Amino acid sequence: MSQLQRGSSITPTNAVWAAGRMTTADALGDVLGGLPVITAEPDAAVQVVGALRGGWWVATAGAVLLTLVAAFAIAQTLATSRRRELAVLRALGVKTVELARMRALELAGVFAMAVGGGVAVGVIAAALIVPTFVLAVTPGVLPASSRLAFDVTSLAVALGFLTVGLAAVVVAAAVAVARRTRSTTAREGVG
Repeated sequence: MSQLQRGSSITPTNAVWAAGRMTTADALGDVLGGLPVITAEPDAAVQVVGALRGGWWVATAGAVLLTLVAAFAIAQTLATSRRRELAVLRALGVKTVELARMRALELAGVFAMAVGGGVAVGVIAAALIVPTFVLAVTPGVLPASSRLAFDVTSLAVALGFLTVGLAAVVVAAAVAVARRTRSTTAREGVG
């Protein structure tokens, strides 16, 4: 109610803070004897978050690109480390199409688990970090009980690009396996 106290005198207040709907400002002014009531700027939180939106898109695009580079590196490492396995399986009579399908399913499973885990950890991290961050940059604007809301459309677009990119890596890896096993002949003493 009072500003910082100095000495034994109390400085009278010059402002009253109240929580409520913006539409009740006039009624509150009437209750206070006609005093002017200044309300917070409408949608201040939307403006703050809106200013950050471009930065979040740049970070998301960078994360998707980095993920795709890592996925390609994983597929290449897998292909290099399993060349001998392909020769053995081919010598045992496994068809080229089956080998390519096996590699595609393996990569798709790994990538699906990684994306699912990443989304789960991201949602948990956002739930723990974002409300505190928004309250810190907009003190007094939002109630402490503000809920985290996701822009489902933006999330779906980002996940869509990631999924298409990972699918391209899976298809490229399967095509490479098929090409490699088609051109390889089994010989004794391979290895």
